[in-house]
Amino acid sequence: SMLIHWAMALIILSMLFLGLSMVQSLAVWQVEAIALHKSFGVLALVLVAIRLINKLVTTSPALPPSVPKAQALAAHLTQVGLYASM
Repeated sequence: SMLIHWAMALIILSMLFLGLSMVQSLAVWQVEAIALHKSFGVLALVLVAIRLINKLVTTSPALPPSVPKAQALAAHLTQVGLYASM
């Protein structure tokens, strides 16, 4: 799970910076950058699918009982939002 997590972080950051560099210039390497960006996107999609399957198959540790209900709900909604944005 940790390996997939950090691989996703690296790919998403790479896609972000690559996308920003493509917008700011019309250099000759832009065609290769677009192809690389698409490849990273497909890889990210595959890794998200693997993460979702892993999340369904394995159990996550429960939050401590001392965590307020509102905070537990906020944590759950934040996690759902992050998965949706990936």
